[in-house]
Amino acid sequence: MQFPRNSQFSFRHYLSVMHLIRTKLHRPRVLEDIVCRGRLHTLMDRGLETTLTLVSAPAGYGKSVLVSHWADSVVDPVAWISLDESDSDLTQFLDYLAAAVDEALPGACPALKDLAGAGHLPPIEHLAGRLINDLDGLDRRLVLCLDDFHRIPPTSTVHELLSLLLEHPPRQLHLVLIGRRDPPLPIWMLRAASMVNEVRMQDLRFLEEEVAELLTKTTSTAVDAEVIRQLHDEVEGWAAGLRLAFLAMRRTQDTERLLTQLRGGIQQAQDYLLHEVLSQQPVQSRQCLLRASIFRRFCPALIKAVCAPELPAEASTGGGETVGSLPGSELFTIGLDAHGEWFRFHQLFQQLLRAELVATSTQGEIADLHRACQRLARRPESRFRVHRARARGKR
Repeated sequence: MQFPRNSQFSFRHYLSVMHLIRTKLHRPRVLEDIVCRGRLHTLMDRGLETTLTLVSAPAGYGKSVLVSHWADSVVDPVAWISLDESDSDLTQFLDYLAAAVDEALPGACPALKDLAGAGHLPPIEHLAGRLINDLDGLDRRLVLCLDDFHRIPPTSTVHELLSLLLEHPPRQLHLVLIGRRDPPLPIWMLRAASMVNEVRMQDLRFLEEEVAELLTKTTSTAVDAEVIRQLHDEVEGWAAGLRLAFLAMRRTQDTERLLTQLRGGIQQAQDYLLHEVLSQQPVQSRQCLLRASIFRRFCPALIKAVCAPELPAEASTGGGETVGSLPGSELFTIGLDAHGEWFRFHQLFQQLLRAELVATSTQGEIADLHRACQRLARRPESRFRVHRARARGKR
């Protein structure tokens, strides 16, 4: 189906009969009690001079809220798509892309509209070329935000399309990808050319003064500076964890008891982590995460030593890629060095993992894990000490 140029009625009628969910084109609502985090807005603004901004962090770190709030201050038009697994189909992805661009810049990108209405798509190289030329022809910059990008599986041709787009980026496009893990795109190439802006978990973690401001806005409870410091240290700046802690504070006057509970993982945080993180992992990944929880810090060799039976073949080849290749490894892990060799788990996530390990393992199984670590530490070629925490299993 070909749409006449500047024919808004024809294209919008097409979108309506395609039964696209228009709410997927709306940015997440920003709550009144949001903390305006100027340092992150400055970081996002800096990215406008690059091709891509990658906002990548585990669940609950406020990625979508940050980008949505920042978008309110951007003078350029912003197109938004909240993705789900069904958008891995290239035809559907193009339908939503055309709708999002039309929402931000009515009448723009006629070739994209033609592609969205086509019954049969051309080869991916031709498709990418037409899309690139169409976006490059815009008379002003467009910010395109793709939220929940981790929900597009690695095998989807959407990644191939965006890879070609990033290899030959339109001058008038700034792409923002928001997700829980890095996408399979040529980000290394953009890094080498200083054309990617990255917002990571360490950036999104709330600073102590931001914790204080958020607490003031979300609860009327009077809390002294020492409690705020302890909250910051225990939750480690995790936005969802802070809100859960504040919710618990509304229900109790005993903040000291709450902080004690927090060290053991408050129930709301445990429920969130169980649902959003652990329960969604494949069985092998879950078992490997549980085993790795005995370490205070870990590296590829340690992961391989305790998880080799659970690792997929491509992730158990050794080397620095092991931790990164481990399914679920991007979940609440914190890098400890500039070389990407040593990591540790977020405290609350590690507490949950250890509790699950104890609940689902015998004392003998846990003892076997510790013995494996001891054998690794005694090897002549071992260049590091094994730091682990004791856990007791069920009898």
